[in-house]
Amino acid sequence: MSVRFRIRTPAGQELSFATLDVFENFVRSGDLSPDDLVYDAEDGSWSPARTHPMVLEIEYQEEDASAASEPDEPSPVETEAQDPSFGLSLAPEQPGPGDDVTERAGESDGSLDEESPADPAAASASEGALELDLAPAVEVSEEEATRAFVQRMEAEREASLDYGERSGVQGFSMDDSSTLGDMLTPSPPPPARARPERTPAPRPDPAKRTASETSRPEPRSGAAKTGTTGKTAKTSTAAGRSGGGGFSRFLMLVVGLGVVGAGGYFGYQSVQSVEDAETERAAPVEPLPVAPEPEPEPTREPVIAQTESAIRERAQERFLTSTQSALRDLPPIPETWATGPYFSVPSDYPDVLDAWERYLTTIRSVQAGETDRYVVAYDRALDDAAIAQNEWATRRAAALEGFGASEAERSAHYDRVEALAAAAIRSHEALVESEGLILFEPGSGSGGGSGMGADVYGRDEEADLLLAQVVELLSVSLDGGGLGPGDGVNVRSWVWDGFLDAATR
Repeated sequence: MSVRFRIRTPAGQELSFATLDVFENFVRSGDLSPDDLVYDAEDGSWSPARTHPMVLEIEYQEEDASAASEPDEPSPVETEAQDPSFGLSLAPEQPGPGDDVTERAGESDGSLDEESPADPAAASASEGALELDLAPAVEVSEEEATRAFVQRMEAEREASLDYGERSGVQGFSMDDSSTLGDMLTPSPPPPARARPERTPAPRPDPAKRTASETSRPEPRSGAAKTGTTGKTAKTSTAAGRSGGGGFSRFLMLVVGLGVVGAGGYFGYQSVQSVEDAETERAAPVEPLPVAPEPEPEPTREPVIAQTESAIRERAQERFLTSTQSALRDLPPIPETWATGPYFSVPSDYPDVLDAWERYLTTIRSVQAGETDRYVVAYDRALDDAAIAQNEWATRRAAALEGFGASEAERSAHYDRVEALAAAAIRSHEALVESEGLILFEPGSGSGGGSGMGADVYGRDEEADLLLAQVVELLSVSLDGGGLGPGDGVNVRSWVWDGFLDAATR
């Protein structure tokens, strides 16, 4: 169901009404405050209740209905005019707050002219006989009566909002407060206001009302309206008090919730602080960590003598062992190498080429890393002798000088091995290119009889020349100036033996 009317109070509460009938009942109940905002879905606008057209129309209808159902009763002024006893007073009436003394005096004079006796002497004689002061009947205008009534209603409304000693939040002020801390700020109680005496509103003579006075004034929601009856004024007063009472209860509820919440929060913080302090006191105090002093290096017993000759001898042993491990993977040269079948069809023996390439790669690697291998071997020898670390650098430099003394012999042996491997690889490539031009005939006695190249010959002179060059190159490389292996079968052992001999000289 759609909502047509909405009401929003200054405190932020919102009420919704689906139909006009429900909204009219709420307006007539007196719970609507003039400061409340009213929303009408038909025009989509918000306006205060005191100026909202629908609220004013409902109040006018209520006033008209009340005036039609209530019989006309004489007002206090008319009663005084009819009963001569009410025309007597012991003292002249003092003007009330907001009354225009000049205007009231003028009006009073007019009323006396109409109702007082024509003979002044008779009036004086009557006064002397009664020995009383006659107070003239005061006729109050409708405008003055309305102003006095409005002032009285405002004073009553302020009195209903003044909590005084009966309030549970005495000493606190809500003025200009936007937070709970501001709401709880102590402030002095407002000064007591004098409540004006209630003066009955006179009912003017309908015959004297002018056209402007009989026109309907703009009513005020929740307050007295000009030209209304006494019953309507009482209803408006009750509505104002009801609205003020609801706001007071809401204000007290908000302040009470704020005080309870603040008390709970601060109580929890206090308990938590005490618990934290007790926990800190109960917690064991851990000593600050102290870095332990470095332990002295354990004294080691030397494995070998600490003499330089013993250290170099142990380093030489380790160096040779590491070199032998690097040469251990060299394959033996195939027995078919440099034979008649190999010379005639070398492509049938690819393992021959792989073996010589392996020799060439390994010998170059061993030669390039021999210095590093010796340094590692010498450092381990120093450790075996339990030499102090601060002496290693000096001892190592001296040992490298002695190791360099045999470098020439080792390099010569490396060169012989590399030359033999390179000659075998070049010969293999040349024979593969001339394959088919060199023939092998067992028992033919060609090629010098026995030895390398026996029973092998070239198909032509050029092939014979190539075969002769290959045989000569391989023979010189195997001899190595008297230091070579001599034949292919001894190549693998020759590589290690020649290195051992050169390193230990």
